[in-house]
Amino acid sequence: MCEHNWREWLTNLTGEDSERKIARKVGRSHTTVQRWLAHGVPAQAVSELTARFGGDPIEALVLTGWLKDEHVAGLNYAALVKYVPADVLANELARRADLYVQTEPDRLRKTRTGHGAGPGPSDVLPRSSFRLTTKR
Repeated sequence: MCEHNWREWLTNLTGEDSERKIARKVGRSHTTVQRWLAHGVPAQAVSELTARFGGDPIEALVLTGWLKDEHVAGLNYAALVKYVPADVLANELARRADLYVQTEPDRLRKTRTGHGAGPGPSDVLPRSSFRLTTKR
């Protein structure tokens, strides 16, 4: 597990909370939290922390090194997307549409261009480009 990743993840997740405050929220002793900071966060603790602090457990397990990108590549996105709130999904789709419009089309693929031109049948992006996280 990469020390930088789990330390950064823990700081981002818990904010400015002290070790004692974190320990209280997850029902552990402050010495346990100190041990996590010194030696890494166990996978079981990652799920507890995300549940208490409102993080994404899958993203947390990837960032802390317990899961690799190839482990989550085969996730059933169709099943997962139904749990995404509509406003989050709409914002992500709008963000990706903006990115799509900003990219210059490949002239060899004969894509349609111009204002108001949507993607043509040959412009469909591969499934891997529709990940719901920014981690690549």
